[in-house]
Parts: sequence; C-alpha cells; structure tokens
Amino acid sequence: MKREARDIRDRMPKPVRRIPLSDTVSRPRLIFALIALAVAAGAFYLGFSGLLHTDPGWTVIEAESRYNSLLSFSYLLGQTGASPRTEQKTVTAIYTLALDQAGLALDARQVSEDPRNLAWLNAHPNTETEVAPLLYRALEQSLSAGRWLFLGPLYELSDSLSASASDAEAAQMDPRRNADSDAFRREVLPLLQSEDHLSLSLLGDNRVCLHVSPACLALGEEYEITRWIDFGWQRDAFLTDSVADALSAAGADHGLLASASGCIRCLLPDASASFAMNLQTALAEPREGSPASDSSAPLQSAAQTALAVPQAQISQLTYHGPLALLSLSPTAWRYADGLLASRWLSLSDGLDYAPADAVVAASRQEGCAALLLRFLPLLTRDVWDSALADSLCPSSCALLAWKDGIPLPAPGAASLLDSPVAETPVL
Repeated sequence: MKREARDIRDRMPKPVRRIPLSDTVSRPRLIFALIALAVAAGAFYLGFSGLLHTDPGWTVIEAESRYNSLLSFSYLLGQTGASPRTEQKTVTAIYTLALDQAGLALDARQVSEDPRNLAWLNAHPNTETEVAPLLYRALEQSLSAGRWLFLGPLYELSDSLSASASDAEAAQMDPRRNADSDAFRREVLPLLQSEDHLSLSLLGDNRVCLHVSPACLALGEEYEITRWIDFGWQRDAFLTDSVADALSAAGADHGLLASASGCIRCLLPDASASFAMNLQTALAEPREGSPASDSSAPLQSAAQTALAVPQAQISQLTYHGPLALLSLSPTAWRYADGLLASRWLSLSDGLDYAPADAVVAASRQEGCAALLLRFLPLLTRDVWDSALADSLCPSSCALLAWKDGIPLPAPGAASLLDSPVAETPVL
C-alpha cells in the first residue's frame, strides 16, 4: 500500500494580518465604555444608598434574638428628632436586649445559669436561689391569682397535644380521649393542688425556692416530668409585658408589640397619642339552628351584627395612650370531627374548657398578664358565666366574647365596639 506523508506546512499557523483602526472608530467605543461604566457606578450607588436609607413611618423591627418568633414589633419612626435609620438601629438594639432577657428568664425548657431562669428552678427543686428580677415579678404576679403555675405537668401534656401531626397523635395526649393520659391527669392533679406537695417560696431580693415533695419527685421520675411550675399558654402575656416595660423604660415607646397568641401592648407615650388598628378574630362556624344562622334573630347593635360571622373584624378602632389588649382563642387542636382540644385548663380538674370561641379584652390601667389573670376563672369553665364576667370586669376594662359565631353577654363591650375612628395610622 502506498503511503503519503502530509505536508507539515498544512499545520503551521496562518500569518496574522494587522488591520489598523482609525481614531474615528476607537474614540466612540471609548466614550460608550465610559458611559456604561458611569451608569453602572450610578446604579450601584443608588442601590447601596437605598439600602442605607430609612423612611419615617411605621416599620417592623426585627430582633437579633432566638426568641424573635415569639413577638412582632411595629414601630413609628421619625418621632424623636433623630434620623429614622439611627432611630431604627437604636430601637432594634433595645428590643433585642429586652427580648433576649425576658425570653431566657421565662424559658421553661432551656436551663440558664446566669441568670437562673424558670427551667433552672424546675431542674433544681428544694434549692434556694436568686432568679432574674423579671422572672421574680412574674412568679409573684401569677401566684397572687392562684395556683395556675403548678399546672406545669398538664401544660406540658397540652403543649405536646398542640404540636401533634395528626388527629391520632393528638388524641393520645388528650385526657378526654385517651385513658392513659387521663390516668396521668388523675394521678398528678392532687399533688399539683396541694401546698404540702408543691409550693413556691418568694423570699425577697429575687430569691426563691421551689418545694417539691418526695411523692412528686417519685412521680416525676416515673413520668419524666420536667416542668413542675410553668406559665403554660399564659407565658406570652408575661413576655409581652416584660418586653413592653423595658422598651418604655428605654424611651422606645412609639410602637405596637404583639404575640402570636394575641397578647398586645400599645406603647404610646401619653394618653393624648392615638392610632387606629384593625383587629380580626377567628370564630367558630355557627351551628345549624343557632341564633347566628337565623337572619331574623335580633342583635344588640349593627356593630355586633358585623361581628356575628365566622371571621369577625373590629375595624379601625381608635386607641389612646398606653393599652393592653388580649385577642384569645382556646384552640390547641381541632379534630376532624369538628371538636376541639382547648389550651384553657381548669385548676379544679385539670381538664380543658372553652366557654367561648374567641375573647377580646382591653385595659388602659393593667398589663396583658394582669388582664389575663383577672379573667382566667371565666375562661376555664364549661359554660360562659355572664354574672362572673360582670364581677371580674371593672369599669377600666372592656370585654367581648363569642360562642358559635354570636356575641356572649359581656360588660364593657360598648367601649370597644363604639369607639370613634380617627384619622390615625391603621395597623
């Protein structure tokens, strides 16, 4: 076979041709490049300055805290004379510190040594110690209203129910549906109700001692009880108050602080300041045949007519000065059959009750915790007691409640329903 070698010159690079460019071509290209660079620099400057610029008005303050999800804080910037951005940074720092301190002190799960918190107390029974001042105040305030703190083991069971992923899982934690959970309730409740078995001594100067009897300790080992005392679902009221008081003390008093559970503090510097707020409360669907399902059923006012629907809204009410507001729902879990497990546990039998589907209460003289503790006996019973509601609600409070989509008899409702609407910010 004849073989032919390829010419090596075929693989040599071609000579480069140099084509001269005239100045009439290169100069416009240079100009266009400079213009593009200037536009890019301008866009970068505007974007960067936009990030640094803060407008006055309402804004949401985000705390750099692991407890940030517990509260929401809206603040009105531009009221102090400082630049809005400087004011925002200052308020954020104050809010972060206040939320960290209050969240840690009231934490019933994570033990803290400095300062010693609620979880530390539960982990070290029968030991005298000094706790965070705000925890001491919260303990003192709760004890003044009864033995609600000592339902800790049952609150722990209720929290597990609320965190369930299915009806079957929730039912296992429900004393009304599960024999084992009910047996636990029956066994632990007499100990929780007895000062001989479970008590808390407030010794002054922020010093306390949690007394737990040998019978309680033995039961705790058997059932792995970790929370002998706990604020339970009431914790957010104490948390909201503690953070609100710290913000006000630091001068950050042009905001609205709210928990996901419906504890709200309006931080206004004096009674002359006001704003409007849309308040919406989810109600249960009216039952067939109930007065709410009958369009001819008389209601007390047009305002209450608007409220007697599954999604009730009290729109643009005007609030003046410092205010505590509660918008509460009892629901811990709603089963597929329509029945619900409530978070509102009774001191008498440790079972859950829901005399109302939604409750709204307000006070200009009390904080969220005091307002909630005032009405706990009303919320933790089988049926709504209008006479008890009257006796618990002074003239400085307002109370609204609904059941099956219709308003319940409650004192002070007019002061909330008929409040005039002003030309003020709507939150």
